[in-house]
Amino acid sequence: MRSTLKHSALALLLGAWFAALAESPLLGPPRPMLTFNVVAQDAKGDPVRELYAGDLRLYDDGKLMSVAFCRPIETASQAAAPLGPREYSNRPTGGKSQSTLVLLDLLNANLAERGLGWTEIVRTLKKFESSQHLYVYLLTKEGTLHAIHALPTAESPLEPDDDFWVARIQPLLDQAMRDVNRLRLWEFQVNPDARVQKTLALLQEIASDFAAQPGRKSLVWITHGVPILANTPDGNQHDYTSMVRRIGTDLARSGITIYTVDQSERSTAGLNSMDTLRELSGLTAGQWLPSDHTEKAIALATSEGAATYQVGYVPPLDRWDGKYHKLRVTAENKNTRLRGIDGYYGDSRAADPAERLALAALGGADDSGIGIRATAIPSETVKGWIHFQVRVDPADLELTSGETYAGQFAMRFAYYTNGWESASAPEIPTQLHLTRAEHDAALRDGVGVSLDRPLPAGVSKVRIVVRDVQSGAVGSLTVPVIKQ
Repeated sequence: MRSTLKHSALALLLGAWFAALAESPLLGPPRPMLTFNVVAQDAKGDPVRELYAGDLRLYDDGKLMSVAFCRPIETASQAAAPLGPREYSNRPTGGKSQSTLVLLDLLNANLAERGLGWTEIVRTLKKFESSQHLYVYLLTKEGTLHAIHALPTAESPLEPDDDFWVARIQPLLDQAMRDVNRLRLWEFQVNPDARVQKTLALLQEIASDFAAQPGRKSLVWITHGVPILANTPDGNQHDYTSMVRRIGTDLARSGITIYTVDQSERSTAGLNSMDTLRELSGLTAGQWLPSDHTEKAIALATSEGAATYQVGYVPPLDRWDGKYHKLRVTAENKNTRLRGIDGYYGDSRAADPAERLALAALGGADDSGIGIRATAIPSETVKGWIHFQVRVDPADLELTSGETYAGQFAMRFAYYTNGWESASAPEIPTQLHLTRAEHDAALRDGVGVSLDRPLPAGVSKVRIVVRDVQSGAVGSLTVPVIKQ
């Protein structure tokens, strides 16, 4: 039933946007941008403080390509105005914000591995003096996510004393383990395909929520892993390589770096689970670490922010062909060591303007092609509605200059309940005629759009999609909403 609803939503969305694009002055399809992180260190292992696009050499399937930009995730000061309360952005805003999420996987662990991961987390986190922007979750044997210290939401923002919650990690984790101490569901015991699908779906779910956090985002996954190949109930073998690569590419676009701690014993069957973990780490500029290295993984996750840069690259349109492409990034300076992504999945939908719009709304990750900042809070004028305050970066819009800077962008919403579904309402157009002073102010603060909208029942997140009418460029941002 849900699959039918999703296909219906996609059909409606494509129909509306095909009509909009038909009226657009766009002469050719815009080339989508791939964004990902690289970690840059010198020969001593210290962060490289200045790295620019011209310092990099990028090879896509062995062919030298141009780098669009290279910008530090952490800066001495804010690169843009700091985010306000309950405000989110689809781009780094500078400063020294760092968010780390630790995920202990019980669904794919045996008893010995579960106890080892539990002990290592307690021992490691007890050493932290401050635990600001540090979150811990369990992936339970029932196939759910159980928060020990949850990500902030629109309804439950961080409180000042949250910085010191880690002092209570032992009793918090002990209680959580008692709460979820159940046998693995029978379906997950007898059906490896169901277990793999559920694990990857939950990884995407928590990453979607994590992506809204500011600054560099590191996910430490302590796990036995899931096989890259598994038998299905009908006796066939399913290869999950393409699925893993799509997820890894989405995580990289969301600015999430994965550090996997492989809890599986090498004497047991599960070597192809190691392949899955290595693949996800390599696709997000992270690292794979062997068992007993939880402390090192968390240390790397919380310390590599100063060495991390976001890189933008515009692949040729023929790279968006539904295939995997190897990527390698090196530095001109031989003393600079880079850890980038191993490759990316060229989603064919990204090459088509209308389908890329649909992908921005219903896909697994936000699109940073147009910079967006936004808040979503209860309306003060219409009971039960949500007030959206959206700011769009005019530097990403194609504006004609004369007496004023003129252009137009359109905005649409998608809603999340148990999956992404498009709003049936038409796009909301915004005409721009900015004086020079207004344009300069907008470059600093963004072009503001303020509106109130009703939400369908059960919606927990809203994705705001912006389309530049002139160029066809697109951007999207997911924000949590406060439930009425």
